Amino acid sequence: MQEPQNNLFTMLLQLVDTKGIDLSSSLAAFIDDAALHLHERKDNDYAKLTLNTVINLVKDVEIGLKLAPFISPNVFNGLGYLFMTAGTIQKAFESVAVFPGAYHNLIQIEVSEQGDTLVVTIENTFTEAGAHIVGEGAIAILANYLRWVIKDEYQNIEICFAHQPLTDLKKYLQYLHLTPTFGAARTCLIIPMALSKAPLHSADSEYHQHLRAKLNTLHFSGQAYFTDKVKIAIRARLENGEHTKVKVADHFAISEKTLDRRLANENTTFRLLLEKTRLELATIYLSDPELSIEEVTSKLGYRDRSAFSKAYKNWTGKTPRA
Repeated sequence: MQEPQNNLFTMLLQLVDTKGIDLSSSLAAFIDDAALHLHERKDNDYAKLTLNTVINLVKDVEIGLKLAPFISPNVFNGLGYLFMTAGTIQKAFESVAVFPGAYHNLIQIEVSEQGDTLVVTIENTFTEAGAHIVGEGAIAILANYLRWVIKDEYQNIEICFAHQPLTDLKKYLQYLHLTPTFGAARTCLIIPMALSKAPLHSADSEYHQHLRAKLNTLHFSGQAYFTDKVKIAIRARLENGEHTKVKVADHFAISEKTLDRRLANENTTFRLLLEKTRLELATIYLSDPELSIEEVTSKLGYRDRSAFSKAYKNWTGKTPRA
């Protein structure tokens, strides 16, 4: 097996090179493995900023899907090999989910048994305009992992996206080798339980443990930053009006004081995260000409248009769609 390497940004360089766009200077900080080993908060923020820059420059809604052909097992510091060498598909996804730092905390992966299926859910921490593209890229990568280890059985899985199609359905079939379901309750992979628990022919316990130890050494283990989790919780509760501090604290089964303390450890506050999440989503919603200001107001959890307009002006110095 090849020595594990980096990374998402190297793949992006390969992908956009075919379009004649030079992004080498923008992505240089992430081509060197050593830069990722730092695993500091600023690295994750820069990852999101750089990815958003790429999406805006390339202007190709299929860029997430198109990552699939560039995936190799050694990308993301060997996550593909970590997946392939696990004992079962379920253990493979559970192993990959433990190392969100390896993919810059752009997503969180949740693995759960539901009835006679294993559900692998993608929670997107990337709230910029390209969020759906990032979600599709994550699914394309994970689907590729699956195809490596189950081959013909791959046709027995389901792919679901919470959003509507970004491109022609034939493109999804081309890159994912399946036609997904759209407008689902969540973005996920659904795998028959029997298949998820069947032994993998590629299993290699010794090498699997070696890779886990290496990723731990690189500080990629553990959950995503608590700040990212709180932003996801806020985002999910804005429209129904349950985005208060007490409701979010209840979601994590902690007190408001504990919530404040954990956020302070990451140099932020609940109020700042609420405002940041609203601004990020407002930017996305206001770019959609089919959404009225009233609809945007509702989606962001404001009581009326005036309250939203006042907040937006405080953030940007402009009125919405000025």
